[in-house]
Amino acid sequence: MKTEDYKNQIDWLLTGDPAIVYQTKRDLLHADSQELILDQDKILTEGWGKRLLEKQEENGTWKNTLYSPKFQSTFYSLLLLKNLRAPLSDQIRKAIYLILDKGFYLDYGINLWQSWKRSETCVSGMFLSIMGHFNIDDDRVAKMSQFLIKEQMPDGGWNCRAHKGATHSSFHTTMSAMEGLWEFQKNQKVKSEAIEEALAKSLDFLLQHQLYKSHRTGQIVDYKMTKMIFPPQWQFDFMRFLDYAQEKRISKDTRLEEAIDLIRTKKSSEGFWNQEKLHSGKMHFTMETLGKASRWNTMRAIRVLNWWEGII
Repeated sequence: MKTEDYKNQIDWLLTGDPAIVYQTKRDLLHADSQELILDQDKILTEGWGKRLLEKQEENGTWKNTLYSPKFQSTFYSLLLLKNLRAPLSDQIRKAIYLILDKGFYLDYGINLWQSWKRSETCVSGMFLSIMGHFNIDDDRVAKMSQFLIKEQMPDGGWNCRAHKGATHSSFHTTMSAMEGLWEFQKNQKVKSEAIEEALAKSLDFLLQHQLYKSHRTGQIVDYKMTKMIFPPQWQFDFMRFLDYAQEKRISKDTRLEEAIDLIRTKKSSEGFWNQEKLHSGKMHFTMETLGKASRWNTMRAIRVLNWWEGII
């Protein structure tokens, strides 16, 4: 289907939150850059982005904590702002540097726990994706990409429990590391061959598993990975990967066909995609209703299908 075949869906998306409007215009309507700048700025002054920033404390934190509780802490509030695709502001920069100054560790990753003697791989990957999106100009950002490359496992992915003896990569950790490296790489004038090699290896790892299956039995590892949920947090799901794939414009692979078909089967008779799952942790507020038509999932589904079908 062509983008114009989704006219009803796009009209509906354009009545949504500024974060939805911005990404719809950018990815589905290909609006000009000046219009997009104005639309992106509205994420900070209206709707969900404004509500989130209003909850930020004067010292720059949310809930006066850096990482816990999920998903109301400073860390996860920044992750949501990144997923909203908010532009950088002084408030956001202040919060980012609270985590960077407190958490940047000797091994070049992020360690927010006093009892730990090493950085946490998932957190480092997610935080690198935050800093990459907001294009933070700091020498420690590049060093964090080096940490992730060093932590990559022989099978091509990552596992935050590798230091405890894990020998097989985790879907969750792998996705967080891939997003971090990609968000960092996008802003580099000279692309890192080491990062591209790491991303290629991790892509092959996930493709070998058809995104969510055991490489030994072919069975789905966890059915939660096949649910459409927004916003993504630390957990892996198939749409989180496919949205990454369409943005990076990876080479299409037959091992993705089942996941693409899964998107098609989830389309409602009215032409929309529902919010299929909510996170168990407390959120600042609920953006969309479980079981109801989701602008986030509808917008993401259309841009993934347009990429797969060669429309964009």
